[in-house]
Parts: sequence; C-alpha cells; structure tokens
Amino acid sequence: MDIEKIRTLIALMEESELVNLEISSDDEHISLTRHYDAPAPTMMAAPAAGITPITAEAKPAVKAGSVETSPMVGVYYSAPSPNDPPFVKVGQKVQAGDTLASSKP
Repeated sequence: MDIEKIRTLIALMEESELVNLEISSDDEHISLTRHYDAPAPTMMAAPAAGITPITAEAKPAVKAGSVETSPMVGVYYSAPSPNDPPFVKVGQKVQAGDTLASSKP
C-alpha cells in the first residue's frame, strides 16, 4: 500500500472521528488506531434531574470585552477537578496570563 493511500485513510479517520480503521484485501492489510490523552468522545447522556439547560433567554448578555475561542477542538475543563472551583466565572475580569480553562483534568 502506498503512502498516499495511508494518508487518505488517516484523513478519512479524522473527518469521521473514527478511532479504529481496519482494511484487508487479498494482498494487503492495514490497521490504524488513534490514541487520545482523554477518553474518546462518547454520546452525551440526558441532563441530570434538577439541571436546566441554558437557553437563549437565560444566557448572560456580553457587554464589553472580548470572546476567547479555542484554536482547536478538544475537551474543555472549566476547573482543575470536579470538586474545585472553576478557573474563572462568567463575567469575571481576567488579566493576560490567567488560566481560563484546561484541556487536561
């Protein structure tokens, strides 16, 4: 199998968010596996009882400042661990160098 076929298969895996891909033919066999630092994406469960999803009406209005966007897709952790307070709160003023979120728990 040539390198261009492998690159095409890798691109297919990335586009489709596949974790494993295995292809066999009479004279070729290839198995590709993607490894993540965090667990692979899974289906989201229904909200727990007592938790109300944020709707457009409930979202706080952005008045001043700027919106920070992520340069890549990934897992967003708003606190160092589930029992710790968030790095920052909505509406809180931050300074250059402040931790806003983490990609690792």
